Amino acid sequence: MHTHNHGALGFAERQIGRLITVHRRRDGWRCGQPGRVTMVAPSQGRPCWLVEYPDGAHDVVPVADPGYHYTLH
Repeated sequence: MHTHNHGALGFAERQIGRLITVHRRRDGWRCGQPGRVTMVAPSQGRPCWLVEYPDGAHDVVPVADPGYHYTLH
């Protein structure tokens, strides 16, 4: 694992339990709807969050991807 991945993974793990709102993403799904970060779920070699929405839907949000803009609450 590269050094920069350790930093991103540590950051990602510290956000578990926080609310997140994705403002912009490539497919537009769930934009503007807050969800809760439930765990870190590595995908395609990078840290991602598994996000659960109040209605039970889930999403995988990359921690560092220029195509995603989000706010942690």
